[in-house]
Amino acid sequence: MTTPPSTTATAPTATSDPPVRGWRRLLPQPTPASALPAPKPMPAWLAYTALVLAYTVTFGYSLTGIVAAYLSGGTAPVTHPPTAQNFWSQALPGWIQHAVLLLVVTAVVLLVAWRRRIRVHDLFAPAPPSAPTAESKQRARRQARTVFLWALAGMAAWMVASSVIGQLVPAGLAGGFAIENRSDAMWIVGLLGPTQFTTALIEEPVVVAVLVILLSAAYRPAAEIYTVGAIAKVAYHAYYGPVVLLLIPEALLVLWLYRRTGRLWAVICAHAAYNGAYSLLVIAWPPVAAYMG
Repeated sequence: MTTPPSTTATAPTATSDPPVRGWRRLLPQPTPASALPAPKPMPAWLAYTALVLAYTVTFGYSLTGIVAAYLSGGTAPVTHPPTAQNFWSQALPGWIQHAVLLLVVTAVVLLVAWRRRIRVHDLFAPAPPSAPTAESKQRARRQARTVFLWALAGMAAWMVASSVIGQLVPAGLAGGFAIENRSDAMWIVGLLGPTQFTTALIEEPVVVAVLVILLSAAYRPAAEIYTVGAIAKVAYHAYYGPVVLLLIPEALLVLWLYRRTGRLWAVICAHAAYNGAYSLLVIAWPPVAAYMG
């Protein structure tokens, strides 16, 4: 007698993932909750107190300058290009300030990680699997690359939108850099120097990682985290004038990327790449600075 063929379906393996189809393939795949930081719970008042302190020690100096400029003259600070005679006297204070802020942010991150009982590494990237495979490593690289591209695209969109507003409504821009020609652009880029890249290491850990960790530890709703994060990022960019409101979508996007994947390093690299690309663009085409402030 012939044995009938088996009709039992083959069970999927434990490592197989459902295929991602359509436009969702463009999004970074979410990191499992077990691989994301699980901070020790804390009351909301303590979370906000810690957040305000971290924000103040990091951005207090910049906010004070912006507020003082608006109160005294009604305009935000404008950075003029240095000359060969005063370059170092103008550049070094800014570089030293960023070096100090890097130490401050490092202390803030270490303190938050210690008090919330999480590893410092987990604030910057999701925990790797206990037994990593070639497939898991490839998936992690793909996720990090996608986060980088989305964050970079959000920053580029902010630049384009600001440029358009600058052309249509010049009064919407205030402060920024006074650049009229390529020589001015090169002096300004030289003045900024390493701060073009250290800015990302100062801003993103505080207004993204620390903010999300503290408010998540207080069990604040997602809408509240996004609202506070957008306000936090817009505030210290207020020298751009009313056009700074166009920064809100980028701030929300970066917060969403971090909450979805836990990949802060990808966001930091995107911010540094954006700053470097913008500097090259300003040197190549100085008029763009007139529309960005």
